Amino acid sequence: MGHTILLVDDHMVFRQGLRLLLESTPDLKVVGEAGDGRKALQLHKELRPNLVLMDTAMPGMNGIETTRQMKSANNQTKIIILTEHSDARFISEALGHGAEGYFLKESSFEELLRAIKTVAEGQVYLSPAITTLVVKEYNRRSGKTIVMPAVTLSPRECEVVQMLAEGRSVKEIADELKLSAKTIESHRQRVMKRMNIHNLADLTRYALKEGLTQL
Repeated sequence: MGHTILLVDDHMVFRQGLRLLLESTPDLKVVGEAGDGRKALQLHKELRPNLVLMDTAMPGMNGIETTRQMKSANNQTKIIILTEHSDARFISEALGHGAEGYFLKESSFEELLRAIKTVAEGQVYLSPAITTLVVKEYNRRSGKTIVMPAVTLSPRECEVVQMLAEGRSVKEIADELKLSAKTIESHRQRVMKRMNIHNLADLTRYALKEGLTQL
């Protein structure tokens, strides 16, 4: 039985190239593409793919949060993160939110096919380049499960911080999230107070540091 795949990446050329490679492979069919997290969630609900190949850095909603919401909606969907980031924090958070694979974009297409096969068989796949890093992190934490959320914010607060850091106004964020401007402003103030942040520039630096946005 073949695998149906949803591609999620904000770079159209990358998506188109990867789609051509995947669809030249027997038993793999790309059923949809999305350039941001919200569109990905919509297509995931409509198309119900077996597998999602997910970028991390996207406008509006990053890939880690999109992964969390997808797995909450349908835990049967397999998700492989496709990214340029080999930082232990990103890896840990992705796996902590349910991703079954973590694949570096610098790797070969043949390796991606191995990742898809491994995940489809119910196992976790990590690019060889990051396996040692993950093992060291497990050892450093004395064998405890790696759950290192990048932030101590709620999912909604993460969304608001990401969009503020990307230059969105409070009104624009309110319109997109279908909330009142007052609610968005309350989220902003609460986050800044909790993190002892006093201006938007520092909030943007915080978002970059914690991987909420890549700008």
